[in-house]
Amino acid sequence: MTVGRLMVTEIPAMRRWKPRLTVGMSLILVAVVGIGVGLSVIAARRREAFRQRARQHAEEIFGIEDEIAPDPDWEDEWLLNDTDRKPVRRKFHPPGWAPAAPDDSPEIKSWRASQKRRLDYHEELRKKYERAALYPLLPVSADPPAQG
Repeated sequence: MTVGRLMVTEIPAMRRWKPRLTVGMSLILVAVVGIGVGLSVIAARRREAFRQRARQHAEEIFGIEDEIAPDPDWEDEWLLNDTDRKPVRRKFHPPGWAPAAPDDSPEIKSWRASQKRRLDYHEELRKKYERAALYPLLPVSADPPAQG
């Protein structure tokens, strides 16, 4: 066929590729979907386990901080919702508790330092497990030995 001066040749129609779902392809598809679902279940379980560990370390931090410097008004706040009791209007501290002072004995200073190390230890682990919960499929290093 000639159009003007150019010679145009006919190009045979290209065969289109049609995807076919064969038995082998369906087995591969099922395997890929199964692996994906399995990984998502594993990730969800690990995420929840890491969140639980982070919560446990946060509770430890709260307990240590309360040991070191308890809230003197905890009784007032606790009794506000109790309709049978009147809030206590006195300051409460556990027996033997005193705020940090420069003239503390060496035993008290040592105790406060050990509590600070415990706080740092649990804070480090809380952050570690919060990060691990964000990326549950990545490996997590072993915990360091407990601080006393």
